Amino acid sequence: MKRRRPVQAIGLLLTLLTALPVAAGTHYDMTLTLDPLEGGLQGSVVVRPEADGRPALRLAPELTVESVRVDGAAIAYERQGSQLRPGVPFGPRLPLEVIYSGRLAEPPAQNGPLQQAMLIGAEGSFLPDNAGWYPVLSGPIDGYTLDLTVMSGHNGVAPGRLLSEEQDGERYRARFAVEHAIDGIAVFAGPYEIAERRLGEIRLRTYFHAELRPRSAAYLDGVEIYLQRYGAQIGAYPFSAFHVVSSPLPVGLGYPYLTYIGRRVLQLPFILYTSLPHEVLHSWWGNGVFVDYGRGNWAEGLTTYMADYALAGARGPQAQREMRARWLADYAALPSGRDGPLTGFRARTHGAAQVIGYHKAAMLFHMLEKQIGAAAFAEGLREFWRQQKLHTAGWRDLQRAFEQTSGQSLSGFFAQWLQRTGAPQLVLDGAVVEETATGYRVRMKLGQQGQAYDLSVPVRLETEAGATTTTVALPQGSEEIALDSVARPTLLSVDPDFDLFRRLPPGDAPALLREVMLAETVALEVEEGDAAYARAARQLAARLAEGRIRDGADASGPLLRIGRTAWLGERAGGKPPVPTEENGAGTALVRVGRDGDGRLVATIAAHDAAALTALLRPLPHYGSKSYIDFDGSRAVRHGVLQEPPRSTTIYFD
Repeated sequence: MKRRRPVQAIGLLLTLLTALPVAAGTHYDMTLTLDPLEGGLQGSVVVRPEADGRPALRLAPELTVESVRVDGAAIAYERQGSQLRPGVPFGPRLPLEVIYSGRLAEPPAQNGPLQQAMLIGAEGSFLPDNAGWYPVLSGPIDGYTLDLTVMSGHNGVAPGRLLSEEQDGERYRARFAVEHAIDGIAVFAGPYEIAERRLGEIRLRTYFHAELRPRSAAYLDGVEIYLQRYGAQIGAYPFSAFHVVSSPLPVGLGYPYLTYIGRRVLQLPFILYTSLPHEVLHSWWGNGVFVDYGRGNWAEGLTTYMADYALAGARGPQAQREMRARWLADYAALPSGRDGPLTGFRARTHGAAQVIGYHKAAMLFHMLEKQIGAAAFAEGLREFWRQQKLHTAGWRDLQRAFEQTSGQSLSGFFAQWLQRTGAPQLVLDGAVVEETATGYRVRMKLGQQGQAYDLSVPVRLETEAGATTTTVALPQGSEEIALDSVARPTLLSVDPDFDLFRRLPPGDAPALLREVMLAETVALEVEEGDAAYARAARQLAARLAEGRIRDGADASGPLLRIGRTAWLGERAGGKPPVPTEENGAGTALVRVGRDGDGRLVATIAAHDAAALTALLRPLPHYGSKSYIDFDGSRAVRHGVLQEPPRSTTIYFD
């Protein structure tokens, strides 16, 4: 466990809500009662529409409207699908109240996004902000109050300041308030045990299922550390509380005031140092500054860079280099038909979206920091926060903030990395060494394949006396470059630390499982002798591959083979990659490599159908690996088989 840091400058951490800008919008006064054992919901919402007329509200069609009132008097209403409209016009700013109810005992549909599915049940209840669980007007939300009652011994929480709470036998009551703009309103409930700590005036809590009780202190420690870290880097934490809430669903979601994470995931020890800081940082990027989704989601890439990537730096520069190399390898596995510009990224709905919206965007921020310098980059983040706190912002607003702090025009930089599909591919067209009067000169031709990008390319020259790195401007297709050294050159490498977002040429990218996951079509071969085994194998293939699956090794795309070790050996003719007892142990082994023609071949060797079924949940999370050994659903060993040769490296005799 990391040592807790002392609390510093808590007064600065909580300039809090009095200093926050208030957006023009609608304020909601709400009551809600949840009965988890019955799956029941009863609620009321009061709003005061700005304009007169018959404003339209949205309410999930599975919920029933009990009555609609204007200024306390019942009126007729019209209901069509999810749209609800008063039957008669009325004047502006009059209180419009909708009383409604419903029963949501069924579990959420697995064929839709879990973050949009309403759930009320014995293991927990989840009412997402975008699911239509309350009547909502179009337009921004200018705060709300919520009187929440939860039955059956459960308790609950909503984003906002906790004004009061009481537990009366099996009934829990609490009142929450938000006095600033917020994207939407969500509610979480369950059979939670609550642990609390204070960080100055900030209330920290865990709402955990009973089996997670021993983890509460560690999560409170982590939240405390990350709130202080990001507050010092960016600006004061903007809310009065932060809670970690366990979910019966396999989700990881960030909201203002809290994060909602699957209860099984919370038990994994590394989540404290991966998912938790990422979700805490979303209190600034995404929930503290809202995303202008119409122009592209910048928040995931910036959060990945400042949380995931920065924390890798605690293990040293090599860990960050490996992360950048992994991002480029993932991009190399992305078919050109699934590529797209950063301005088109909205959310992670599949693996291709993650490669662009998280990894390419994080690389953009890495390149930007290299270009303008660490000091201007850090001050640009703080300036962006000062200007946009609790406002909606886009990439253009980020660009302006960094231009202000660096004194540079960044229009060309942002245009090529945001608006263009694809990435540059570097080409090193040979290199020769000449002796000079003072030592040696290396001449080379460095170019780009396809449409050129304006690049600053690191070139490292290693000699018998040491290594030097030179940054070479490459604004056009190719440049003749000469490097001088006193000592004899031994090695020349272009972008050796993967500091540029680029497409790795064929043969440079390692063979990763991600290529199967992202391919437009996948060829599948399955051991057919055992019907249950073959059925489980096809189910796993469908879970793993996002594209179309075609039977037979002759089909196009990467080849996925699933079977027992002996069968796999026969199909592969003894050629790798075939798992054997010598190169792995466990109930299931995964190996990824290339055949003699360069085609990617992934093999999954499993003892029986149960071993294949155990991979359904975990295996898609290991796309960046080329070998994984599983014991049941637990990965006991994984990694990349080898560092491939790079076409941008030349050894001198």
